[in-house]
Amino acid sequence: MYRSGFPKTLRYNSDLLIVLYLLLKLKNVKAVAAQLHLTPPAVSQKLSRLREIFNDPLLVRSKKGMILTTLSEVLLPSLESIVLKIESFYNISEYYNNTIIPLKREYVLSVNADTHFYEDIGFLDACVQESGGDLDVSFSILLRDDNSIHDLLSAKLDFYFGNVNVLEDNLTRIKVSDLEYSFAVGKHHPLAGKKIKLSSIDELNEFKYIALLSLPEKLEEKYNDVFGREPFRPFIKIQSIRTIADFLNRSDYFSFLTVRSINKLGLSRVYVGTESIFLQQYLYWHKNMENDSFHRYLRNSFIETLSKKDV
Repeated sequence: MYRSGFPKTLRYNSDLLIVLYLLLKLKNVKAVAAQLHLTPPAVSQKLSRLREIFNDPLLVRSKKGMILTTLSEVLLPSLESIVLKIESFYNISEYYNNTIIPLKREYVLSVNADTHFYEDIGFLDACVQESGGDLDVSFSILLRDDNSIHDLLSAKLDFYFGNVNVLEDNLTRIKVSDLEYSFAVGKHHPLAGKKIKLSSIDELNEFKYIALLSLPEKLEEKYNDVFGREPFRPFIKIQSIRTIADFLNRSDYFSFLTVRSINKLGLSRVYVGTESIFLQQYLYWHKNMENDSFHRYLRNSFIETLSKKDV
């Protein structure tokens, strides 16, 4: 049954098999997460993957809670047999309580300065404390987008938060949030809070444009789709988001930033047309890091935390 009755994707993935077994046995995502020391969103993601593999919901909600589908009822006895075989090779209870051990002394993250995730440094400390507290690890945070995919592939980066057009075969990504973008000006700018028709977007040309030095490559494509034109040519590019905000509040320049930055830094929006620009924010990592339990723990924490808010 193990060789012929299960999809090839599962036959060589004991991790996914165990998740499937526990989901069908416990019928509760949170209970499975607790057993495997994962976050509920991480287990939900695996359940979605399993549903795709089997082309079946596997678990369905009823008045009495989650119940097995007909296919799941057939699978469960076979899964129990498989888990016993796996247990003969290694102690499955030890797998459940696997100690989190970093394979590196330093983990490097790359984010765009416009996301503000880099300000949540306390979050990284909390991750270390919750995973044992005595881990010998440190972190570096780079505020850029350029070359991040290349650096992931060459192992110079461990995590990248952004959005790129092409996903390399050796990389994995998962969506963590949606970011809304808007034109931004200082509070006392003549256009602060104003609504401009899309046909009148060139009114902004009366003022100089200041931009972040590094922006997601997907943003220009979205910009063209919504505004029907190339982005404004910046008079100056600056790496620091706070420097841009300070300059906007002291001048009549304008910029193009996330709405979260505009609100957080005390700026004002300029509304152009009726359609907003939203850019999906992904977390990227190299598939070679799958065996690093601390890397896995970190990314599950990122996914759980960042999916609850715009970063």
